[in-house]
Amino acid sequence: MNFDDFSALVRARRTNLMIDRSRDVEPAMVQQLCELSTWAPNHKLTWPWVFAEVRGESRLQLGSVCAEVMAAQGEPEPRITKTRGKFARTPVVLVVGSEVGD
Repeated sequence: MNFDDFSALVRARRTNLMIDRSRDVEPAMVQQLCELSTWAPNHKLTWPWVFAEVRGESRLQLGSVCAEVMAAQGEPEPRITKTRGKFARTPVVLVVGSEVGD
């Protein structure tokens, strides 16, 4: 890819929140995206990254857990509600973690 192609790709990128929640995401695509993401620059080489794929009702449960933590930390209710909703708007949620190092 040359610079002009890359520039056009970056300029055309937009967040689209009109997501078809009923449309499944193929596990092979999720696997490929996880593999590609390991090539991204990362702070102080925080490898190895660990990925967890969350689907179905588990997404909503994860959103509720995050909301509970936010409430315990005193976050405002509108922010908690917004965060909880983010877990319901896509068919798959990827959780990314790494081992704590030196």
